[in-house]
Amino acid sequence: MKIATFHPDSDGLISISEYNANKPHIDAMKYANSILKKVGNSLWEAFKWSGSAINYRKMTTNANNGISYFANIGFNQRNGNCYTMAATFYYMARSLGYDVYQISGYNQGYSRSWPHSWCEIHNNGNIYVYDPNIYQEDRSVIFGMKYGQKGSLKYAVSRNVYMHL
Repeated sequence: MKIATFHPDSDGLISISEYNANKPHIDAMKYANSILKKVGNSLWEAFKWSGSAINYRKMTTNANNGISYFANIGFNQRNGNCYTMAATFYYMARSLGYDVYQISGYNQGYSRSWPHSWCEIHNNGNIYVYDPNIYQEDRSVIFGMKYGQKGSLKYAVSRNVYMHL
């Protein structure tokens, strides 16, 4: 998946409307690259940043807002929810070249489930889970785990939705 696609005219120029439509993606990628330069160009450092630099606050869990919406809140305001933390991680992982996807789904607790967001990285036919919000809560690490692996959350996988940019 590309972050932004442009259709330049014969002079190599793009329209302002096309630029504005892609600006949220461009901004999020700029922030991701800037943070990676500061913390180190590694997936682990990106994960730690997303799970520690963003202070938790209640906000929308409407996945239709898109990944760039949540990422730009996280990068600019340094606060947000699990969607925000996953989105900032998404952009940094994408910047590092990973085949990453942000998930809007549910975490199954003892008596109920609640909306939650995390990332998957697909590699060599396997799916690995990265959940920076859990790191933020209590420094638990769900980094490169498989669904159902001991130590991970009980994700309601059948209800997962891949988010759009």
